[in-house]
Amino acid sequence: MQPVLLEENNIMTTQREAVKALNNGGRIQNNLLLDGEGKPIGNLKQKQVDALMLKRSSVSFGYDGTVTIR
Repeated sequence: MQPVLLEENNIMTTQREAVKALNNGGRIQNNLLLDGEGKPIGNLKQKQVDALMLKRSSVSFGYDGTVTIR
C-alpha cells in the first residue's frame, strides 16, 4: 500500500515532532501524522510508524496463546 502524502511540499516529519504531536492528542493514519483536530501535519516513513507504535503499545500474552497489543 502506498503511503498517503501531504500535498504541501511533501513534508516529512521528524520522530521528535511526531512524539510531540502524539502526546498532544495527535494520531497516525496511513503514514500521515494528524493533529488533535484531524488536520495533517506531515508524513512519516514506515520505520518511524513502526517505532512509534512499538513505544506506545503494551503487549500481553494470554494463556490460550493470544497476543493483545494496546
